[in-house]
Amino acid sequence: TLCPADAGGRGRPYPDMVLAAFLRTGAVDDVRRIAVAGDTSYDMLSGVRSGAGLVAGVLTGAHDAGRLERSGATHVLGSVAELPDLIARAEA
Repeated sequence: TLCPADAGGRGRPYPDMVLAAFLRTGAVDDVRRIAVAGDTSYDMLSGVRSGAGLVAGVLTGAHDAGRLERSGATHVLGSVAELPDLIARAEA
């Protein structure tokens, strides 16, 4: 878990938290292999600005599908429970 202070004090829509997690975990070697999920337009902007290859909007929160898509969502999910399947399909 990261908060804005962990990433230099700037939260969404800046990409800092996504990029800090990328650097700290070393889980993947290419930022385009990152998946970002969120329920606001700022979450989508953060994902897009970080260069994440998968930016998923989730409809269980604040914004509707149209707003999430206009903010850069590559996918819109009804629930975060759909995220593992989306990631598996993206990796196939």
